[in-house]
Amino acid sequence: MSATGKRTRVPGRGFTLIEMLVVLAIVALVSALAFPAVDRTLDARRAVAAGEAVGRALKAARAEALRGGAAVTLDVNSLRTRSDEAAPLPADAAIALTPQRIAFHADGSAIGGTARVETGGRSFGWRIEGETGLVRRIAEPQR
Repeated sequence: MSATGKRTRVPGRGFTLIEMLVVLAIVALVSALAFPAVDRTLDARRAVAAGEAVGRALKAARAEALRGGAAVTLDVNSLRTRSDEAAPLPADAAIALTPQRIAFHADGSAIGGTARVETGGRSFGWRIEGETGLVRRIAEPQR
């Protein structure tokens, strides 16, 4: 209050309701645009993790055959179990083996073939070389 008893407005103290609503609207707009992008990024990371888990499981099976001196055979179910031990696969992950069983022999060689994992709209492939048993990532086309 002033000396005359009238209220005076002191400039620069606080924000008006309109200013706060404008800032809130901007924050809501940025959030609405950012959250779907974050969700897509997380889905892509989960898909990459699933592909890497299958690759690790294949390599671990080869190492087990070399170490143990006996053949190790994988089918879709055993590959999924081994992959889940490394990192749980997403529920929608589909694994395909060609041929349906891949065996790693005690000398390191293998029944050659491919393993493919599809999840979250992305596909990851692994080639198992017959003579050496090496597991190599198949390059996927860019999307």
